[in-house]
Amino acid sequence: MLGALSACAGDPTEALPSGTSDASSGVAPTTVADPSDPTPADSSTGEDSQCGNGIKEAAEECDFGGSNGSGQCRDTCVINICGDSYVAPGEQCDDGNNIGGDGCSGSCGPDTCGDAQLDVGEQCDDGDDDPADGCTNACTLPICGDGIVHAPPEVCDGATNVPCARLGVMFDSGTLSCTPTCTFDTTECALCGDGIVGPSEECDGPPIVDTCEGLGFDSGVLGCAVTCMIDVAGCGTCGNAIIDGAEACDGDMIGGATCAPDVGPVTCTPVCTLDLSDCMSCGNAMIDGPEECDGPVLPAGGCFGFGFDRGLLMCQPDCTVDTGGCCFDVGSACANDDDCCGQHECDNQALRCCRPAGGACNDQADCCSNNCSMSACVGNDA
Repeated sequence: MLGALSACAGDPTEALPSGTSDASSGVAPTTVADPSDPTPADSSTGEDSQCGNGIKEAAEECDFGGSNGSGQCRDTCVINICGDSYVAPGEQCDDGNNIGGDGCSGSCGPDTCGDAQLDVGEQCDDGDDDPADGCTNACTLPICGDGIVHAPPEVCDGATNVPCARLGVMFDSGTLSCTPTCTFDTTECALCGDGIVGPSEECDGPPIVDTCEGLGFDSGVLGCAVTCMIDVAGCGTCGNAIIDGAEACDGDMIGGATCAPDVGPVTCTPVCTLDLSDCMSCGNAMIDGPEECDGPVLPAGGCFGFGFDRGLLMCQPDCTVDTGGCCFDVGSACANDDDCCGQHECDNQALRCCRPAGGACNDQADCCSNNCSMSACVGNDA
C-alpha cells in the first residue's frame, strides 16, 4: 500500500532519468554498455567521467588509459581522424583539412605524385603507376621525348630495339630507330633479295666486291648466303690441315681419296692437290705393291688362309680380297648364322656353329641344343 502511494506522490527513485543520480536517494545510475565499445563504461560508480581512466564514459569517444595520445585515441578521449590537426601514428602530417596541394595531402601524407590529388607543380595525377595512360608517373602530361610511348601518333620514344621486320614484308633485317617526332626511322633497314646491299647486309646476290684473298684466304670464291651475308665456305687456306675452299686435300687430310681401281698410297701436294704417282695398276693379273689379289690371282690358302674353315675366296675390282664367300664349320666361333657354312646355325649362347635340331650329325655335341637325329649320324655337312 505504501509503494502505491509513493508512486502517486512522484517517487524520486522513478523520476530520475537513466545515467543520473540523487545523493539523497542513494540509488546509483544505470549505464547501458555499448557492445562495440572496446572499453565499456563502468556503472559501479556514480562519479563524473574522467578521461584517461581506461573507461569510456559519458561523451568520451574512446579511453585507452595510459595509451591515449599514442594511437587511435587522442589524449582528449576523442578518436583520431585525418584532418583534425592532430598528427597521430601512421600520419605524416595533419593540417586540419582533407585538401591536397597545400603541403599535406587529403590522406595526411606529404603531397606526392600518384596520390590522385593534383598538387602544386603537377600537370596531372591519376593515382596509378601506368605511365602510358595519359598521365606519366612523374605527374606530367604525355609529350614526345619523355621516354614513354604514348598513344598514336607515337610509335616509339627514344632508343628502341624493334626489328625492321616488325613492319612486315617491306624489310627483313636491321633495327628501327626513333625520330625526334616519335615515329620509326627505317634508315638501317634492308630487304634481302632486292639486289641492293642494305646497311645491315654484307651482300645481296652477285656481284660480290670482296674476294677470298681479300679476307685472308689464299684461294677460292666468295658466295652470298640467303641471309645476304658473305659466305666463305668456298674459300681455302692451304696448309691448315683442313680441306676448304677448292682444295682436294690438305697435308695428311686427303678426304678419303684412293687409287681405285688402282692401288697404292695417295698423298697431297704442297699446293693442296692429290698426288696419285704412287698408285699401282690393278687388273694386270699380278699381285704387286699393296694388292691383296688381282683378278683370278688369289693369295695361297684361300679362305683357310684368312682364318675360315672353307668357302670361296674372291678378288674385288680394287684388288682387295673378298671373304664374303668364306664360312666356319661346326664347332668354330661365330657371331651370327651368316658366319656358318651351309645349313649350319650359330648357337646364340655358345656362339659356335652347330647343326640344326633334327639334322644328321657325327656327335650330339655338334648339334644345336644337343638335339640331332642320332639315327642319321652320317657326318653330313649339308
